[in-house]
Amino acid sequence: MHQAMSPENQAMQKSWCESRSEAIREGARKTVRETVATLKANKIDIGPVIEIGPQRGYGLQEMKMHADSVMGIEIVPEFHEACLELGLDCILGAAEDISEMDLPSKHNYYIRETAEHFIDRDKAFKGIMDNLLEYIFISVPIEPWEPKDKAHLSKFSSIDEARGLFEGMNMIHEVTREPLGDRVGRYLGIWAKS
Repeated sequence: MHQAMSPENQAMQKSWCESRSEAIREGARKTVRETVATLKANKIDIGPVIEIGPQRGYGLQEMKMHADSVMGIEIVPEFHEACLELGLDCILGAAEDISEMDLPSKHNYYIRETAEHFIDRDKAFKGIMDNLLEYIFISVPIEPWEPKDKAHLSKFSSIDEARGLFEGMNMIHEVTREPLGDRVGRYLGIWAKS
């Protein structure tokens, strides 16, 4: 299995999340509600969906209220356990290992501010494309951001970079990109199989 985050970075992520647990819980749920509203406004069926990097599962729990089938793929063991404790279907692993996972069927994919953690983006997105039902939903800032004190993060941090990567595969096209709720600079990009 691919180790996309070092133990030190996993510990840093866990500590950061614990110090902001209530804000993270409500932020995750709000982002999912806004994502669902955008999908419905565009008449896009959420379908069975996999969230990559659901952290403690708060957003995934919210998504479960709107989709037929949801599951997560989480690399941090403590976050994986938190998802299981919430009664969520979650696989312990990295996005780079999707091709090697025994997934029950093809899914749409929801990526909420986790793509910047992928170490091998090409491998991760190839696995996603090989197992894609129809849509990829990705929520990232419209403008790139420079991570501070997080040297492990790649520069995959804007909606334009996401579009370039996906469309460069010639297997997917952008359906829309729209502001995510009332948040300045936050967008939801929606891609569909070509």
